[in-house]
Amino acid sequence: MVLDSGATSHFVRQADKLPKTGMSDKLVTLPNGQTIKASHTVNLPFPALHPKCRTAHVLPSLTTNSLVSVPKLADAGYTTVFHPGDQGVTIHEGNNWSPVVLQGW
Repeated sequence: MVLDSGATSHFVRQADKLPKTGMSDKLVTLPNGQTIKASHTVNLPFPALHPKCRTAHVLPSLTTNSLVSVPKLADAGYTTVFHPGDQGVTIHEGNNWSPVVLQGW
């Protein structure tokens, strides 16, 4: 999964095979103006995140990478810190002095 600062919601691939939690009526507008419809909702596989922040939408046409929304994390009270060079990224509950709840590269 890739962190995306421009994604309005979390969007995942069908290939991730996450358990479905319901149907989705989400329409997504792509940068080229095309719209695609999500099929289902799932929960991101990160139990450290608050449940209200884990809902993602399955986009059947998404094939490259699932997208984790930085704005969605921020709305839930998380701070995302992009570290320089190859030091990766950390997500903190609250401010960036709080313990790390997710880490990636």
